[in-house]
Order: sequence, then C-alpha cells, then structure tokens
Amino acid sequence: MDSIMSTLAKSHSTSVMLGTSLLSSLTSPFQRYSQNQPDIWSKDFLPSSVRDPDPLVDLVGVYLEFALFFLVVLVLFRHLVAHPFARVALPSDKRDVQSVSKFGDSACECANYMVFTFIGLSVSLTSSWTWPSSNWWSGYADGSHDLMRSDLRCWYIMDASRYTALLFSILFLEHGRKDFKEMLIHHIVTIVITLVSYHYGFTRVGAIVKLVMDPADVPLHLAKLCLYIGGTNKKGVAVFLSNRFFEVFAVVFFVTRIILFGYVVWSAGIESSSYLVMPPAGWGCVVLLLILLCLQMFWMSLIVKMALKLSKGDELEDIRSDSEGEGDKKEAPITRKKKKKQ
Repeated sequence: MDSIMSTLAKSHSTSVMLGTSLLSSLTSPFQRYSQNQPDIWSKDFLPSSVRDPDPLVDLVGVYLEFALFFLVVLVLFRHLVAHPFARVALPSDKRDVQSVSKFGDSACECANYMVFTFIGLSVSLTSSWTWPSSNWWSGYADGSHDLMRSDLRCWYIMDASRYTALLFSILFLEHGRKDFKEMLIHHIVTIVITLVSYHYGFTRVGAIVKLVMDPADVPLHLAKLCLYIGGTNKKGVAVFLSNRFFEVFAVVFFVTRIILFGYVVWSAGIESSSYLVMPPAGWGCVVLLLILLCLQMFWMSLIVKMALKLSKGDELEDIRSDSEGEGDKKEAPITRKKKKKQ
C-alpha cells in the first residue's frame, strides 16, 4: 500500500512540475530554452539499472492523471458552459436535448483543438529542431533525443491523455457519428503512437505530427457551431460564416493533413534511414503513421464531395442522425443539402 501511495505521489508531483513548466512556456512564448537542460525525465540522468523501465512507469502514472483531468474538464465544460450557451444561442425550435447535445459536442472539440493548436505552436516554434526535417532525426543515435524540455514533455503526454478523454467521450458521451469507426481507430492509433514514440525517443517527429494535426479541426467545428446557431435562416450571418469557415477548413485540412503530414510520413519512412537504423518500434510507428494518413485521405475525399456540392449552390447542412431508433445510421459532421428547384 505504501508503495502504491508513493508511486501516486511521485506521479502527481511530476504532473505538477510538467504542468508548471508548460504554463511558464505559454506565458513567455518567445523565450528560448536550453536544449541540453536535464530534468527528472531525461533517461541519461537516471541510474543505468532503471533507465529503461522507470521512465515508462512514470509515464503511465502521469498519463493517467492527465487523462482523468481532461475527462473532468470535458464533462464540466460540456454541462456548465456549452449546454447553457446552446440553450440561449440556438433557435427556439432547435433547443431540444439532441440539438443541445450536438452543439456541446462541437463546442468541446472546438475548444480542445484551439487550445492544443496554441500550445503546439508556442512549444514548437521555440524549439531549434522544428525545421529542417533532418533535425527530427540527427542526434538520435547518440541519445540526445532523450533530453526534452519539460514544456515539450508535458505537451506530449497531455496529447495522449486528451485523446484518451476524447475516446471516452465518443464512446459514452457523444451522439453517434457516421465515421464512428474511423474516429475510434484514429484516437486509438494516436494514443498508441504517442506513448510508444515517447518511450523510444521519437518525440521530435512526434511533436511535428501533433503540430500539423490540430489546426484544421478549429474552423471545422466553428463552421458547425455557426450552422447550428443559424438554424433554418439560410440567409443569415451565422450560415454565411459557416460557409466561410468550411472553406477555410477545407484548405487548412489539405495543406496540413495531406501535404505536410504526408511529408512527415515520408521523412519517417525514408529520410530517417540516413541518420539512424530504425528499430522495430520505430517501424511500428511508421506503420501507424501510414494508417493515420489513410484516414486523412478518406476524410479528404468526403471534404471534396462536400466542396463540389457547395460549388453547385447547395446549402451547408448538418444531417447527423440520432442513433436512437435509426438502426445503424450515424451522424456525419457536415454535409450538403440540395436546394429545391422552384
């Protein structure tokens, strides 16, 4: 019992230390940090007998504590902020439980991706290895990648934790999605690749993956929120903004998740071979990155279809189906509805 309490106390103190370091980084976004500053999680500064297992044990404890924290924040934000706001902002005929719940889903995801986009930019843009891509791999063989700033370390583990909270959310809190299986695969793969890449030191390229993945979801969910607020008023300001946010989303998604992320996958599979002999765990991460890339291409095909319908003058509409009483029908995030001919 004493051993368990000691482990929990150590994980909690590490969580607080990392969180404080990240907060300090965010309040001084242009401050340059030393890349060689050791801290409690640097493997090279642990006794040789515990270098391998100890970081993983500590990682799991902090990861689970952060995951619980994000789950609590997610539930509180949904019920204390998003749902009350929805009951005021939505049209009077769209304030039923289902509509309020869907608004809450998008509000939570919008806030989530917006915050992590800001964190990712703040941490990555003050790191000397962000670009060129050769920096993601050079120095790995001599162990220098084990040295991480605490703000990067905190952001990295928090990312796995928030996806764990989001995974719980789509399983138990949110309405059904048409792409439920794809989202389930995406979240599980993201969690696994984050924890594995952290343990084996592939955190530089892992940070870049996180950096390019988050921004597109912000305009997507802003488009959905405006669409909900606009209701049946297809000529209103909210619907106009919804269309514009969708256009921004389509462009950002293509640039970040197809072009930039595709380059990251190429770098992991091809460029890295010039700097290191990829271990089996590294190739496992490459396979997981390819799975994520396939998912992005699938979603890009849906975006293209929606964009083509928009170009024909169709109206942006959310047709997410209530999973109750509709068999296997799930919800699609955004789609188009053909205008009726006069």
